[in-house]
Amino acid sequence: MERVLHPKDSGASEATSLTAGEIAILADYAGTPAATETNIGMYRRGLVRNALAALSLVPLTRRLLYVSELDVEAVAADFVQSTGYCDNGPNFWRIAAGFVAYLTKVPEFAALLRQDVLALDAAAVALARRLGESAPAVWPENATITRSAAGRCVGRESARFVASRTAVVALSHYDLTPWLEDPQDFDSDVELEPSTRHWLIYFPTADAAHTYAETVRPRRPRLQSSIGSQDCG
Repeated sequence: MERVLHPKDSGASEATSLTAGEIAILADYAGTPAATETNIGMYRRGLVRNALAALSLVPLTRRLLYVSELDVEAVAADFVQSTGYCDNGPNFWRIAAGFVAYLTKVPEFAALLRQDVLALDAAAVALARRLGESAPAVWPENATITRSAAGRCVGRESARFVASRTAVVALSHYDLTPWLEDPQDFDSDVELEPSTRHWLIYFPTADAAHTYAETVRPRRPRLQSSIGSQDCG
């Protein structure tokens, strides 16, 4: 910003990394400093809005931030500044990944319980980004419906499982069930039981939000990405 508003004082004219054309552009912006500063401020505030909007993809983290005593917009502004005002455009999953990682270093999120939440959301974001680069041929919900329609129960209860790479397993040191049941509006003051838990995080369909299921014990990721449903009794 200094190079734009004060190119002479910032040494922009001597910067070897800038071409003559780029230096001319800086000089042009510097000719209207008030307007330039206003435009830069608007642009940066837009990045802050995008950062806060990206948190809608990780409702657990968003809820914890908004019920904290922190100034939410100030936290978002600090995060955006820490990225060097990087503009990821409409890629909200990428923004969410950076924001969640930033919050892991914020003192108010240092408690193990909050680190658990951030870890779950980081895993969900990483999964979403991976699926965005390479979507599965069949999503779990569709596969379950197809297999249920094809099979029949004879004489006893049966269970069907769909192996899928649309899932990932994350660990927590607390039983997060009360929060996971209502990620948008959970009561953060409810005391949670300290207990090692493993959570299956998955996307039922391409358009659905990620959801959670508790696993009994950790297994290899491929085996644990099995999503089960009871078909009949």
